[in-house]
Amino acid sequence: MDVIRLILSIPGLVLGLSFHEFAHAWVADRFGDPTPRNQGRLTLDPRAHWDWFGALIFLLSGGQFAWARPVQVNVWRLRPRYAGELAVALAGIAMNTLLAIVLLIGSELLDPVLPAGPGGAGRFLVQAIRYGGFINLGLAIFNFLPVPPLDGWRFFSRLIPGFGRSRVAFYLDQYGMFFLMLLLVLDRRGEILRLLLAPFIWLIGGLVHGAVALVVDLVG
Repeated sequence: MDVIRLILSIPGLVLGLSFHEFAHAWVADRFGDPTPRNQGRLTLDPRAHWDWFGALIFLLSGGQFAWARPVQVNVWRLRPRYAGELAVALAGIAMNTLLAIVLLIGSELLDPVLPAGPGGAGRFLVQAIRYGGFINLGLAIFNFLPVPPLDGWRFFSRLIPGFGRSRVAFYLDQYGMFFLMLLLVLDRRGEILRLLLAPFIWLIGGLVHGAVALVVDLVG
């Protein structure tokens, strides 16, 4: 990723990570857990969610990886607990999907009306919005992967009754982050990751593409 694209990607990344964590906090609060509110996470202020090590990795990896501070949720205070756990797990993914749709629609609608010069401020604005859309699409798809500690794991592991409290789930929770990082390091071409993400790319990518195309056609 070149320097200009890296800089233009920062607003979309900050927006995506902040809204992602806020969504977890808001849904947990709606289901009765005050932990996120008490910890100051029920806000869209990026400073409440930002992880500086995750930001450093974003710069060092050329914009390939980044993360925010996870929202802490006390699942025992969710009412009803089962529905609350599923809703909290899906909240961040749903928020990033919605942001991707809004930003990509915005970039398509602004593109024809802003100055088309390659170095103009209008062109940079459209590119930043479009990058933000694709970053949020990537966040939604990647977080749907059913590997600890990603949201997809929290969701799918709760769908199987009793599995979330099993010994297998316990060990996966303990060492899942290690295996995920190992996968990202060893799978340099991204072939394994693309294979694992294929169904989620089809599901979320298809949803976003269809929504953007529908709105742009209606407006156009």
